Amino acid sequence: MLEAAALIKLKQWKKTIIILSLVGLLILAGVIAAIVIAVVLETKKAVPSTPHYYDGALRINNLSYRNAFNDSSSAEFRALSSQIEENIRALFDNSVLKRHFSMSNVIALRPGVLVAFILQFQVPNAESEKYSTFSVENIFKENLKNSFSSRFLVDESSVQLSGK
Repeated sequence: MLEAAALIKLKQWKKTIIILSLVGLLILAGVIAAIVIAVVLETKKAVPSTPHYYDGALRINNLSYRNAFNDSSSAEFRALSSQIEENIRALFDNSVLKRHFSMSNVIALRPGVLVAFILQFQVPNAESEKYSTFSVENIFKENLKNSFSSRFLVDESSVQLSGK
């Protein structure tokens, strides 16, 4: 009977040691993961970068202009500009510019549904030469056919970009 009790206690000790070992390993893995994340984030911060801005314009042929588009605070303007901004962002999703693309902002909708917008890229200083207006515009036009929503029929010849 004593041997059975001793065996039960031994099994309980084994379980306790296994559980404590697993908990220790999980804590160690968490600490290692935290260190790796901190190093990666610090490395990203340490790279000096400069924002690059581009003014752009394009014409959407299959939309009718509404007077509400004159007011950038109107629900119609905000809804349409949000959709256009999302489509512009999608243009860069499958490009070399993806990781540096910061934002697009529709600033005006004009009669004939001419869209005026701004693009921003956060570019490491060492890569600054690669981000000419020509290269950004080429990628924009190249991806325009594939990435822009089927809801918008963009006149490709109307696309204009200029660097600031």
